[in-house]
Amino acid sequence: MKDLIANIFELWGQCYFGDFSKYMYKADLYGEVALWVILVPLIVFFIYYKPLDHIRLAKTSIWTVILIVVSIITALVAYNIADTGIGDYLVQHKIKKNNIIPVDYFWFSFIVFCYTALISFVLSLLFKLGASKCRRIPF
Repeated sequence: MKDLIANIFELWGQCYFGDFSKYMYKADLYGEVALWVILVPLIVFFIYYKPLDHIRLAKTSIWTVILIVVSIITALVAYNIADTGIGDYLVQHKIKKNNIIPVDYFWFSFIVFCYTALISFVLSLLFKLGASKCRRIPF
C-alpha cells in the first residue's frame, strides 16, 4: 500500500524528486498526506451537502470557492507535513548532506492541490445525489 500511495503522489515516476521523494518514502509521510487529501474534502463536502443544504449556498461560485479553499488548505498541510517530517527524519538519522531543493516542496504541494480538487469534485458528484437544495451544484 505504501508503494501504491508513493507512486500516486509521484505520478508513477514522472514527478520523482530525487532525495525529496526518497526521504518522503523512508519517513512514511505519503500515507499521512493521503489521509489529509481524502478526509478533509470528505468532511467539508459532507457538511456542505448534508447539514448546510440551504438555498443560499446552492451556487456554483460558493461551491468553487469551497473547493479551492479546501485544496489550498490541504496543500499547505502537505507542505508542512513534508517539511517537518523530512527535517525530523534527517536529524534523527544524522543526515547532513542532501539534494532537496525548496521547489520540490512546492511541486509536491501542487500535486496535492490537484488531487484534492479532483477528489472534492468526485465527492461532490456523490454527495449531491442525497441533497435537496444543492443537488444541482456543481452543475
